[in-house]
Amino acid sequence: MRIMNAIMSAVFEVLVVVPSALFREAGLLLVSVLFGVGMVILFRRTSNQEAIRQSKNRIKGHLLSLSLYPHEVGLAFRIYGRVAGATGRYLILILLPTVWAMVPFLLVAIQLEARFGRIPLRPGQAAVFSVLFEGGLTDDFRPNVFLVADPGLIVETPQPVRIPSEQELAWRIRAKEPGNFTLVVHVGERAYKKTVRVGEGVQTLSVERPGGGMLAQVLHPIEPPLREAAGLRAIRIEYPKGAVSLLGWETHWMVFFIVVSMGAAVVARFPLGVEM
Repeated sequence: MRIMNAIMSAVFEVLVVVPSALFREAGLLLVSVLFGVGMVILFRRTSNQEAIRQSKNRIKGHLLSLSLYPHEVGLAFRIYGRVAGATGRYLILILLPTVWAMVPFLLVAIQLEARFGRIPLRPGQAAVFSVLFEGGLTDDFRPNVFLVADPGLIVETPQPVRIPSEQELAWRIRAKEPGNFTLVVHVGERAYKKTVRVGEGVQTLSVERPGGGMLAQVLHPIEPPLREAAGLRAIRIEYPKGAVSLLGWETHWMVFFIVVSMGAAVVARFPLGVEM
């Protein structure tokens, strides 16, 4: 999993972060178009194109017959039933390709979230850094925990805030200057690192470094999982939420991605000859 995450992150660094030098959404636009075209190709390879074409023709034929016999109530009801049956068959035919598309969609969405879902800290901006434990953070559970920051960061609350309901210890940190920095949290005799990015523009951000487990590594692929993290669920930092511009409208990156990728798919299906 670590190898796959590293490869995916490197690919999206080239596809998303590098083009953002042109304008902020350039990489997102590129990935959205490529994804839309790729989904059309995947749909063609995983669907029964002839059966889909026949189902669509049946639906069109039944709807046309309704216009020919508008006053035949009994016939109209039978035709409505045929339309419903043909529509149901059509939906079943496109179900499998849709399921196949969910896997690449999830992997792409996770990578885009790491670059557009949040923005880096600005110099002078504060954030919350947290250590999440597996077990209950009871009053008698007081591990020897302290936080050490690079010179570009300030730990404003040396003593962490205990949040028992979330099984969490939290500190407030503040950025001093642009750059890539490291926080090191010491838990007993072990030390765990977390990257912190301060600056402008599109950057690859890791909100959470997971303690382990396959699903956690899929959802948080930017940093390697914590090794030998006995009792830790994750360490995380709360970056500010991000937004992108879609024709001058500030919105979530997912809206941009869906609109552009669907548009690219609609355009690409004609030269590729794909029934959808």
